[in-house]
Amino acid sequence: MKKNLGTIPIVLMLSFILAACNGGNNSKNHAPIVLGDSGTIVTEKDSQYVHDYVTDFHPNLPAASETPDTPVAEKPAAAPAAPEPTATAAKPAATPPVQPVAPGKGLVITFNEVTISIPGITTKSYSNSQNANGASYQIVSGTLNGNHIQITNGTVTKVSQRYQVAVVLKNHMGTFPLNALSNTTDWAPIQGGNNVYNISGLEPNRLKLPSADASDIREAVQKAARSRRLSRKKEQELLLAVRNTRSVSQAPLTVLLRSVIWKVEGKNAQGKPFQKQIRLDMPI
Repeated sequence: MKKNLGTIPIVLMLSFILAACNGGNNSKNHAPIVLGDSGTIVTEKDSQYVHDYVTDFHPNLPAASETPDTPVAEKPAAAPAAPEPTATAAKPAATPPVQPVAPGKGLVITFNEVTISIPGITTKSYSNSQNANGASYQIVSGTLNGNHIQITNGTVTKVSQRYQVAVVLKNHMGTFPLNALSNTTDWAPIQGGNNVYNISGLEPNRLKLPSADASDIREAVQKAARSRRLSRKKEQELLLAVRNTRSVSQAPLTVLLRSVIWKVEGKNAQGKPFQKQIRLDMPI
């Protein structure tokens, strides 16, 4: 009987130890987390344990229509302001109004609807009338190419230019214009503004040459000789001078500017359209 009672404390002690060991399986593992160890990965699904404790950041983004297609580069820091200049920069000078050509210093043509002038040239008149639609002159001195046309009265909408070239035969017998080979260009608008229109395109190397072959040249020379009432002998001498000439730019022929014509279009004070033409002939 004493032997059995002595084993009871030992059995109870073992029971307590086993119970303590089994209860430890339900406690949390406080060992350090090992990277790559699936047993240490948090798999909690209860929302009360996994929600964030920081406020979400909601940036103030522009609306879709305002969002730029490409990122805007950050503006560099503003450079220090330059010291103000002591003198104020001069503003571009305004275009001065057109001044009338002084008498005796250029060509001035006065029509009822408009006044047209070309400075720096001297002319003699063929015809000019305020009531006419055109006027013609011969230039005595001065330069046209690089010059300009001035409008001092009237409203002009367009200025066009055309010219005529003459082919001239020059030798010891004299100067013979070959009128059969003359050429007149088409109308072309000229550039301008503020009632000033530039005269250009009349350089000798830019003139449009007439198209003619050796046969055309011989025929034109024969007509020029007969218009002068030359003798048969002198006519043959002229034809002999061009026996090897194949184009109008070949000696003894020369291409010259014969005349320039301008067409001025606009409206009068009553709004009625008008057109005026001015012709300047060059001496040969």
